[in-house]
Amino acid sequence: MTVQNWNKLLDGELGADLAHHLRDEGEIEMSSRKPFNDRAGYVASRINPLTGISNVIYIASEQGIEADKKYVTVCEAHHTMVSSSSIPTARVDMKDASKWCETCQHLLEREEAVATRRWQ
Repeated sequence: MTVQNWNKLLDGELGADLAHHLRDEGEIEMSSRKPFNDRAGYVASRINPLTGISNVIYIASEQGIEADKKYVTVCEAHHTMVSSSSIPTARVDMKDASKWCETCQHLLEREEAVATRRWQ
């Protein structure tokens, strides 16, 4: 890959299909541990223990999301999000989606109810 194409890729000028093709051809290393790291505005991700699917922090403007704060944390399982003004706050949100994702909250309540019944 030429330096010019690499810069275009980093600037988002190459289409996603081409970026994935280049990545799949082995020219660009992407982490299989962090599958969202090739998305615009990616900051961090963590597996949500309630769903087994990642919660991901993005820079909202780079992801094309209109938000009232700079960062958004997305529950990729339920396509809900919460915004925050700092990465430390976004990391707290990323670790516990049940605080802001209604579906995750219901999953947690159901798990707690099942656990309570087991001990009765």
